[in-house]
Amino acid sequence: NVLPGLVNALQARQAELVEDLEMQHIGNLAWSLACLLTVPPLHASLHVGLANRLSQRIMTIGKEEFDTPALVQLHQFFLSCQLDPSIRAALPQSIHDLRAYIERDARDAFSTSPASQHGLVAKEVAAVLRMEFPWMRIEEMAPDMATGYVVAIRFGSAGRTHLKKPDWAPAGASGWILEVEMDTRFMLATEYENTGLLLGNRLLKYRHLARVGYTVMSVAQWDWQNLGTLEAKQQYLQAKFQAVGRSQHFFDV
Repeated sequence: NVLPGLVNALQARQAELVEDLEMQHIGNLAWSLACLLTVPPLHASLHVGLANRLSQRIMTIGKEEFDTPALVQLHQFFLSCQLDPSIRAALPQSIHDLRAYIERDARDAFSTSPASQHGLVAKEVAAVLRMEFPWMRIEEMAPDMATGYVVAIRFGSAGRTHLKKPDWAPAGASGWILEVEMDTRFMLATEYENTGLLLGNRLLKYRHLARVGYTVMSVAQWDWQNLGTLEAKQQYLQAKFQAVGRSQHFFDV
């Protein structure tokens, strides 16, 4: 596979330039690495030279000089390094040292950054879920402690085994997340044509949440708004669940 080699070569070239990078550029680099380390089936690894120089540069600048956006990007980089066992096992010592130096600041910045607005569509979706899944616990704007993300809707078994599940319900449904995506979170083919492909920051969130064991689904805002009746909305969600199994990666959906 040529892609891992290409990514490694790009990282090696970037390692030569790290010493000249300032805070904002370091944040952007960290976020780019966070994305690359989670792209299936790339199986990229972190270049040791880049890791060493990046860590040294951050410590030279000093963590007190990093603003919230850069710290948020560093937190996402640390997540990508930690959530994949093969990447975690191969991390150079410099990244462990960097985590000890700045990870708490990065996590705090990420956890306190403004969460996405929980719009009317998300509330409607949650209301329909409560009707369709009375045996489940439905949480809105729920924080995930493992990653620091706030998710629009999280739901899973609440132990209400006396309630009968419909035949189409996924077996053992537990630890599910549903994100409601506005049109601004998708790439555009033209000014007025939506590709249906999520932007990188949204994909990164999905990948991190999937790595900690959630089944992640999404509802496009415009799809939901075009569903006129309650029955249509129920059938839409049923189809989502029928398409997603616990053994499937969400990118297969």
